[in-house]
Amino acid sequence: MNEKQLDFLSLRTISLTGSNGTGHYVDNRETMIFDGPDPVKEVLKAVSVEITPNANLKNGDVVSIKITPDDSQIQILKEHRYNLKLGTQTLTVTGLMDDDTIDFFANVSVAYITEGDLIAVNTTVDPIFDNVDDTQNTILKQIKVKPIETKKYRNGDTILLELDIPSQTRKALQQQDMTLLSETKTITVQGLVETPQTVADIDTLDVMKQQAQQGIESDYKQGQEDARNFKIVNTCYTNTVTANENFKNYTNGSLVFVFEFDQDAESGTIKKYTSYHFTNITSLNGKVQQDSVVVKGTQATQEKKELVVDSLRNVGFSCK
Repeated sequence: MNEKQLDFLSLRTISLTGSNGTGHYVDNRETMIFDGPDPVKEVLKAVSVEITPNANLKNGDVVSIKITPDDSQIQILKEHRYNLKLGTQTLTVTGLMDDDTIDFFANVSVAYITEGDLIAVNTTVDPIFDNVDDTQNTILKQIKVKPIETKKYRNGDTILLELDIPSQTRKALQQQDMTLLSETKTITVQGLVETPQTVADIDTLDVMKQQAQQGIESDYKQGQEDARNFKIVNTCYTNTVTANENFKNYTNGSLVFVFEFDQDAESGTIKKYTSYHFTNITSLNGKVQQDSVVVKGTQATQEKKELVVDSLRNVGFSCK
C-alpha cells in the first residue's frame, strides 16, 4: 500500500489577518478539515509549526513556515501510512488591505438549501463591520449580495458573488474615503450531501459487497432453503429514483448486487439468480455516508440471470 502524502499547509489552518504593515498569521487547528483517522488528526493538531517572521507583515514579505513533528508523532503517521511534508516552506504575503480598504465579503456567509433536486444559495451579511465608525457601518449595511440562481449545484462548482450597491451608497463611500477591496468574489461549493454519479464513485463498494454477501446468505438460511455457493455476477447502479412501482420507496443512489447460487432440484443441482439491494446512498466530500444506506433485502429468485438483470435495466439501472 502506498503512503498518503500530507501537506500541512493544504489543511488551511493558517490564515493571514490584519492590515498591510501590521499583518500576522493565525494558526487555528480547530478549523482543520481532515477526513483521515482520528490519531493522525490529533498529530496534525499538535505538531510543532513555527512561523517566521510573524509580526508587522506587509504585502510582498516572505514568511518561513517550519513543520517539525516529534518521534512519537512520526511513528503514528507511519502506522497509518501517512507521510507529512516536512522541512521549511515559504509563503509570500498577499491580500492585506490598507486601513481604509474594506473587505465586504469577510462579513458574508453562504448557506446551501436543498429544494428537491435543486440547491438554493442563501447569503447572509453580518451587519457589524470591524474597524469602522457608526456612520461608515450604516453605509456598509446598505450593500447587499445579488440573488444567486437556484439550480443543480455539485461540490466543486464555482459561484460568483456580486455586490448590489445603490448609487447613493457609492457616493457615501466616496465621501467617507472608503474603498471596497472587491465587488465580486468567486466561491467553490463544498459540504453538499450528494448522490454518487456512478458505481465507481462509491468508495465503500467492497464493504457493501461483503454486507450483501452476508445478508443474502443469512436470508436464505432463515428461510431454511437449500442454497449455497453465492457469488456476485453483476453490479447494477442508478443515481436517480425510478418511477416503477417496485421501486417507489427508493431514494438517491441505488445499488444492486446480482447473485448466482446453487440449489438442488429433482434433476440435480441447478443455478439460480437473485439480487440484494441498497438504496439512499449519499456522499459528502466524495465519501459515502454509510449511515444513510437503507437495505431493501433479497429479491425474487429466477432461473435465468437475464430475468434479474433485464428487469433492473428496464427501470434505469446500469449493470456490469
